[in-house]
Order: sequence, then C-alpha cells, then structure tokens
Amino acid sequence: MQIWLIRVGIEGQLRLVYGVRAEHYNLSNRQEEYARKRFGSSYELFMTVGEQNWRMLPSANLTYSLTPQMNARLAYSKTAIRPDFRETAYFGFYDFELDANISGRQLVSTIVDNFDLRYEWYPSAGEIVSISGFYKKMKDPIELIFVQDGQYRFQNQYAARNYGVEMEIRKSLGFIADKPWLHNITLFGNTTLLKSRVEVQEVPLPNDNFAIKRVPAQDRPLYGQAPWIINAGIAYQDDVFGFTASYNRNGHRSNTIHLDPAQVEYENGRNLLDVQVSTKLLKRKAELKLDVSNLLDEYILFYQNINGYEPGVPNAQGIPMKPKSNHTSAYEPENGDRITYRARIGRNIFLSFTYKF
Repeated sequence: MQIWLIRVGIEGQLRLVYGVRAEHYNLSNRQEEYARKRFGSSYELFMTVGEQNWRMLPSANLTYSLTPQMNARLAYSKTAIRPDFRETAYFGFYDFELDANISGRQLVSTIVDNFDLRYEWYPSAGEIVSISGFYKKMKDPIELIFVQDGQYRFQNQYAARNYGVEMEIRKSLGFIADKPWLHNITLFGNTTLLKSRVEVQEVPLPNDNFAIKRVPAQDRPLYGQAPWIINAGIAYQDDVFGFTASYNRNGHRSNTIHLDPAQVEYENGRNLLDVQVSTKLLKRKAELKLDVSNLLDEYILFYQNINGYEPGVPNAQGIPMKPKSNHTSAYEPENGDRITYRARIGRNIFLSFTYKF
C-alpha cells in the first residue's frame, strides 16, 4: 500500500489537495478446495472465492475561503468497500431474528465514486453551520437477499447510486445574551435527505441453468437505506455539572430483500432518546456519570407491503410489479401492510464513577 499526497495553494484563498492511493488487495481462502470436493465437476460455479488486484484510488479536495470563517468545498474520491469473511464464506450461520441460515457467495469489492459539494460556516470555536450535497455511484454493491425459506445469502448487485442533501448545526446560545449560563448551552443536530436506487440482477444458484441477468423491473432503494435521518440534541456544561439529551429518528428501510417487492421486509422508523447527566466531585478529581439510552423504549417493528403491488405492463423480462395507487413502501396499516416481527430491546442504564489521581 502506498500513498502520494500533494498540496497546492493558489492566491491564499483557493486550496487544492489531491492524491492517489495505490492499493493491492488479496482475499484468498481454501473454499475452492471445499467446493471441488462437495460439488465435483460443478465446482467452477464457486471459482470466485477470492479477489486479487491493484486499484488506483484517487481523491481531490478543492476549498475556497469565502471569509476567514466560511468555506466552500468541492471534493471527489474513489473508495473500495471490501467484502468481509462472513460475506464470502460458503458455510451458513444461523440468524435467530430471521430464523434462517445466512451464507456467502462469490463476491467482489464495491467500488464507489464519491462527489461532495459543501458550504460551511464556523461562527466561533466549536460551532458549525453547514449544508452539503452528495452523490455516490457504486459498482457491485453487496446486499443480503432472500433465496428460499430459511436461507439468505450475500450477493453483488449490478450497480447503485445514492444522492442527497445534509445539513448540520452546532451552536451555543451565547448570541442571545452575554450570560455565562447561555454560553454553556449548545444546540446541535443534523438532517439528511437521501434518494437511492439499486440496479438489481439475478445470480444463479449452483446447477441453475441461466447466466447472471439484470432485472430492471425490480430496481428499488438500496438495501438498508432510509430516505431521511434526523438527529438533534441539547447540551449543558459548566465547571461542575453536565447534561446532554439527544434524539434520533430515521425513515423506514429494507431489512431483507426479495425479488417480489411484496415480500421485501422493512424496518419502520422509531423515536430514540438518550440522556446523560454528570457532575464533578471531590475537588473535581472525580466524576459521577449516569447514561440512559433508549429512554422511550419504542417497539422495533418490521413489516411487508403484501397488498401494495399489482402486475404492470409485460416486457422482455416478464411481468413487472408496480405499486398500487395511493400505496408506498412506508408502513401503512390502513392499506393492509403486515407486521412480521416486533420487539422491545429495553432501556440501558449505566452509572460510572471515575477518579483522577
């Protein structure tokens, strides 16, 4: 692995940082030997049990200083997401939530082209207000897909893209009035609005009599991607006492993937609230801290849009399914969506005491 990095400054206000990362990747194992013994002449279906290559991963970041406190940034980078051992292992492992075995597959790395445009303002030390747009183009993204009852596997899809807008703020309330207690209060939060699309392909199982093929009619949001995410909170900190409350919620996202969109399982969004209280003791050499996470303890809910689709116009790939009028993939019990699983994970309470000698 080698890294070259060059920095160029232009007229003081414009800065360009660029470089390239040359990465050699070698994922190999003995699964091919296992496949040869188990499947005999059909073991060629499992030939891609590793990945060996060199990749050039360039990056560039252009920053223009509008003022000493404001920047505009334009960035590009190419990155690689490598499959882990579990995703490439043929042996299955049991998942008690899915009540199914999950196994790996012939997988290759996901290559991502990242584009970012960002405006940022730093009102004072420790504060930020920013808005950014992003676009990610992925080749060979990895998803967990349904194979048959009791069996799931990891698989490369053809391609995918994510794009959206993100806003972030972290600001003290000292601007309201010059009061010490207002300077000690900080509001923070970030919001992401995201669109995603994955180009689906069907990969044969051993002894299936067809080649890898695209299934455009089944294109959908990428596995695990929520259309929006909200984080917000408030913090107070003085020389002795501290308090933080943070809130999080995201939109629904896919939990398991199926070629039949009515069988795709989604996880519904829920409200999460975490609280932390701390105080200094013994001449500030000790600290007592209480953390409570998942204070609301709402249900984790999974569901399927079993009545949300109808046959579309036939094409060369068959008869695609399309959403019915006034139906979406969000949880809509009034439209017949079926809950497949729900659970509460409980609240977590931690009390800690530290002392500095």
